[in-house]
Amino acid sequence: MSYWTENFKNSNKFESIKNDIKTDVCIIGAGLTGLTTGYYLSQKGLKVTIVEQNKICSKTSGCTTGKITSQHGLFYDYLAKSYGLNYARDYLEANELAIKNIKDIVDNEKIKCDLIKTSSYVFCDRKSDMKLFTQEIGTLNEIKSEINNQDTNYKNKFKLNGISLDCKFKKNLNIPVKNFGGIEFKNQAMFNPRKYSFGLIKSILNNDGTIYENSLVTNIKYKNSLYEVTANGNKIYSKYVVLATHFPIKNFPGMYFLKMYQDISYVIAVKTKSDTFDGYYINESSPDISFRKVYEKDGENVILISGNGHKVGRTNTDKDSYKFLENVAKKLLGEYEIISKWSTQDCISLDKLPYIGNFSKILPNIYVATGFKKWGMTLSNIASQIISDKILGISNKYEYLFSPSRLQIFKNSKAFKEQMKETIYSIGINKLKLPDETIKDIKKDSGKIILYKGKKVGVYKDKQGFCYIVKPICTHLKCELQFNQNDRTWDCPCHGSRFNYTGEMINNPAINNLNCLKNL
Repeated sequence: MSYWTENFKNSNKFESIKNDIKTDVCIIGAGLTGLTTGYYLSQKGLKVTIVEQNKICSKTSGCTTGKITSQHGLFYDYLAKSYGLNYARDYLEANELAIKNIKDIVDNEKIKCDLIKTSSYVFCDRKSDMKLFTQEIGTLNEIKSEINNQDTNYKNKFKLNGISLDCKFKKNLNIPVKNFGGIEFKNQAMFNPRKYSFGLIKSILNNDGTIYENSLVTNIKYKNSLYEVTANGNKIYSKYVVLATHFPIKNFPGMYFLKMYQDISYVIAVKTKSDTFDGYYINESSPDISFRKVYEKDGENVILISGNGHKVGRTNTDKDSYKFLENVAKKLLGEYEIISKWSTQDCISLDKLPYIGNFSKILPNIYVATGFKKWGMTLSNIASQIISDKILGISNKYEYLFSPSRLQIFKNSKAFKEQMKETIYSIGINKLKLPDETIKDIKKDSGKIILYKGKKVGVYKDKQGFCYIVKPICTHLKCELQFNQNDRTWDCPCHGSRFNYTGEMINNPAINNLNCLKNL
C-alpha cells in the first residue's frame, strides 16, 4: 500500500452499483483523470456518473509521487526534432496551463492538499550525457523566447495570462548525489494526490454527480445512439463514455494494446531527521532515480524515493528493486526509517506521447486518456480539459498534440517491431517451451513456472512453504505471465496486466482473475 493510501483515508463511502441507471456521461475509472473530467463536466450542469473497479484514487493516481510539472525528463529536444519547434512549444504550453489549472482548482475549491510551489530538476549524473543537456537547454531557450514574448491577445485567447517559462541550466546542484548539474524549471508544484482527489469528489457530489466504487465494468455496447455500460451486471445508459482506466479495458476497435506497453517503478517512503533539499529531482540515466520531500514537521522529514523501473513482465531486473532504493536513501540521507514501499506502473506509447481524445473514429462519443509516461499529475488535467471540451463542443488548441488516431507511432518502427516481437513470443513461442524446474526447485518466498503432470503451472511458495498455484496465462489476450519477485506478482509482458500470487487481478487491461488450481 502506498504512503498516500495508507495515511490519508477518504471519509466518503461509496456503494457499488446495484441498479440500472441513466446519465449524461459515464466515466469509467476514478483516478485523477476520471475525477477531474467529472469535476469539469459536473460544473457545466451535465449529469456525471463515475464507476471505479476498486477504491477511488487507489491505483496509479494513489501511488504517484505527486509531482506537478511540465518538465518530463529531457523531452523537448526530442519533440522539436520529431515534430517541430511549434509542436514542442504547444506541448510545454499545455502543461504549464495544466499547472495553472490545478492551482486554480485548489484555490477555488479551497482544497487542503499540501500544494507547494517549487522547482523541478532533471540532473546529469554521467558526464557523457552532458551533450544531451546542452541540446535540451538550447531547444528550451528557443521555446522560452516564443512563450514569453507572446502578445496579450494571444494570451487572452488561450487563457495563458500569468504563464511564462523560467528555466535554466545550473552547475553542480546542491544535492547529496554526484551530479554535473541539471536543468531547473521554476514555478512547478507538488501536492498530496489523495487529498486533492477528496476535494474533487466533494465538488462532484455538490454538483449532483454520482460515484460508485467496487463496480467492475465488463462490457460496453453502442446501440440507438446510446452507450450501454455493464458494471456488476447492471446497465448504465449514457450518450458519452470516458475511458479513464489507465490502460483501456476495451480492446477493439482502438487496439491500444498494439500501441503501448506498461512500465513499472518502485517507491519507498522514508522518515529522516537528516538535512534534506527543496524541489524534486530526477536523473536522466538508467537506472532512473527520483526523489522529493513530502513534508517537514518537528525536525522530521518524509522523503519519497522512486525509480529502478523496467517494462512490466521483464525478468532480467534487479532481484530486489527496493534494496536498490534503500541504497539510494543511504547516499541521500544517511539515517532513515522506511515507512512505506510500493510499486506503480505507467502506460507508455511507442512515440512517447499520450493518447487523449476519441477512442476510435468508428465509435462516436467515447473518449480515452492513456499513455501518460509517468507524468500523469499534469497530463491528467490536460486530458480532462480536452475531453470535457469535446463533450461540450468547445475547440481546444492542444487536442491535436495527443490525437489517438495519429500514425506517427508507426514511424518508430524499431519500437513497434519490439512490441510485436514481445507479444508474439509471449502469446505463442514461450508457451511451447517446457520448463525443467519442479516444485522442489522453488525456494520459499519465491515463484516459478514449472511442469506438473505435463502442464505448465505458476507456483508461488510462501515463507511457510505453502504453495499457491495458478494457470500462468493472462486473462486479457492469453500471454504467458512472468513472476515478479519484488512484489510477489504474476506480470504480463505483453500489455502489463498484473495479478497477485493468489490470482487476483490488480492491474488492467485484464478484467478477470487467473484460474487458480488445487494444491499440488
